Amino acid sequence: MPTLLAHAPDAAEPVDADVPAGAGLQFPYLDALDFTFDPAPRRRARTAITRELNRRDRARVVDTWNEAHAWTAAWLERYPDAPYSEAADAVYALARHGDTQSEIYVRIRAALDAFDRAGVDTDLDAVDHTLTYTFGETRPCQFNHAVSRATALADRSAEPGVAALIACAAVVRDPHFIQQANLGHFPDDGSLIAGPCGGTTAIPPELRRFLATWKRQLGGNRPQSATPLFPGSSHGRRGRPAIRRTLQSLDAPASLWEDPPDTEIGTGDSADGRGLLHRLTAWNLWLQRRHNENRPSGMGH
Repeated sequence: MPTLLAHAPDAAEPVDADVPAGAGLQFPYLDALDFTFDPAPRRRARTAITRELNRRDRARVVDTWNEAHAWTAAWLERYPDAPYSEAADAVYALARHGDTQSEIYVRIRAALDAFDRAGVDTDLDAVDHTLTYTFGETRPCQFNHAVSRATALADRSAEPGVAALIACAAVVRDPHFIQQANLGHFPDDGSLIAGPCGGTTAIPPELRRFLATWKRQLGGNRPQSATPLFPGSSHGRRGRPAIRRTLQSLDAPASLWEDPPDTEIGTGDSADGRGLLHRLTAWNLWLQRRHNENRPSGMGH
C-alpha cells in the first residue's frame, strides 16, 4: 500500500458547487443493509433500505436517493476517465452535504449504485460495515463545523507540525492512532491517511494542505514507511500525553479532538455520520479489493 499512496494523483478541484442540499433533521432513521443475513439483489438497495418505512418517510428517502444518483451519474458522464481518487472525492463531496448520518448513508449508497450501473465494481462493505457498527446516531452531523474550526486553528498556527496535528486530530480523533501514524501513511497531497491496523481515512480537502506541507518539511521523498508522522522522545514518536497537551493548549473544546471517556457507544460526535465519510477513499471503495484479488495464491487476504 505505501507504493499506491506515494503515487496518488494530485487533488482534484472542488466538485461540490452543484451538490443537492441536505434533507434536514427530520430525515428517517435508517439501518445499514446486511447482505450476509438479509440477501438482496445488489441493484435493489433503494428498495431494501426503504422496505420498513411508511409512505411519507419512504418518499423522502427515495427523493434523496434519486437526487444523489442523478448527480453522480452526471458526474460520471462529465468525467468518464477520472482516476479513482477523484471519484472518491466526488462521492465525498456529495455525502458531506447530508445533514444526518442516515442521509449521508443514502447519498453514499445511491452514488455507489450509480458507479455500479456504470460498470465500476465497488466494495459496498466499506460503507455498510461502518454504519452497522456505529450502533446509534447523533443528530445533526457536526463534521463540517468541526472541519471549519480545525482549518481556522491550523491557519493561525505558526508551526507546520502543529497545523498538521490539528488536521489529523480533527478527523481521526484518537491519540493512539496519531501516535502510531507514519510519514508513509499518506500521499503527498494529504488526501488520506492509512491507519496503523490497515484501511484508510479520507481527509477533507480543506485540511489536506497542512498534512502535505508537513510531509514536505519532514522530507517526503525519502524512505518513510516507519518514520513517525509526529516525532517525539518516546521511541521516536510523540507520546499520547504530549499529543493531548498540544491539543488542549489550543482555543478549541476538547470534543473537537475526541469524545469524553464516558461517552456511550452510538452517542457523541463520532456517531453523527463522519465515520461514513472517513471511508470514502479510493483504497477502501475500489483499490483494496483489486489489490487482494491480484495477490499470488497462498497469500493471506
